[in-house]
Amino acid sequence: MHVSFNVVVMGTLQAPLLKKYPANLSVAALSYFFGTVLMCTTAFFMVKEPLDWKLTQSEVLAVIYAVSCIKIFFSIYSHVSRGII
Repeated sequence: MHVSFNVVVMGTLQAPLLKKYPANLSVAALSYFFGTVLMCTTAFFMVKEPLDWKLTQSEVLAVIYAVSCIKIFFSIYSHVSRGII
């Protein structure tokens, strides 16, 4: 029930925003950014042990790999959307 309500609210808020600013990728990036901030804020208050925030070496490598994959994807996407490729 809560997930459906949240999706409806987000869709309702995005509709006028997309009419005014038709850059879908920017709206998606902002949406993901604010979702990340909200999740980190919630996690900050829910996690009891400070050591739970410490990342292992494999987790740091996973974050670096994910960020590099996202950068490559957006680079290719921007070239394709401009008609360069």
